Amino acid sequence: MQKAKTIFVAAAVCLATLSGLTLDAQQRGKQHQTTCPTCNGTGKVAATQPPPPPPPDRGGSRGGGGIAAAIQGGQKQDLKFGAYSWRVVEVRRDRALIITEKNVENRQFHSNAKSFTKWEDSDIRKYLNGTFLQSFSRNDQSQMVTGPDTIFLLTLAESNKLGGNNERKNGAEWWLRTPGNTSDKIATIGSNGAVQSVGTGVTYSRGVRPALWIKL
Repeated sequence: MQKAKTIFVAAAVCLATLSGLTLDAQQRGKQHQTTCPTCNGTGKVAATQPPPPPPPDRGGSRGGGGIAAAIQGGQKQDLKFGAYSWRVVEVRRDRALIITEKNVENRQFHSNAKSFTKWEDSDIRKYLNGTFLQSFSRNDQSQMVTGPDTIFLLTLAESNKLGGNNERKNGAEWWLRTPGNTSDKIATIGSNGAVQSVGTGVTYSRGVRPALWIKL
């Protein structure tokens, strides 16, 4: 009789232990469903979502991004770069010479005719490679071919590469950097697109069409 009681008690203890383990497992399962990000609270493993595709490369693999791709695609005018529209003057293997479509402002070439000697010492050169250059973002500046004159004005010879008078005119006179017929004058392009090789006095205010080389 005593032996039967002992067996009964042992069986009861075993059943209680199994019941507790089962309940504990159920509670842990519920807790897992609540907190597990993988199964999203369902108890089932959710399908893994593929990562989104990378954004398309709109700027080509080299150089000047959108403007470089546009030039390489054959676009010659109304090219957007920085805050301005540009047109192509000349294309070489790894770079393109561009100039703004219109005058961006009016400005003296130099403030003092008596102290003026050449482009390299002019006020307008300092301005273009200082204040004007810094108006471009770092990304835009990284797309420019840099040098002593990162931004400059065209020479008379370079302006001829734009074409004839119709291609050079923009409704107002604009500065070149070629000297005029006296030391205090600089050649310009007239409002009708004709070359004014005699030049205009450097202290006069005329249109500015910046030019630069862009990387391709």
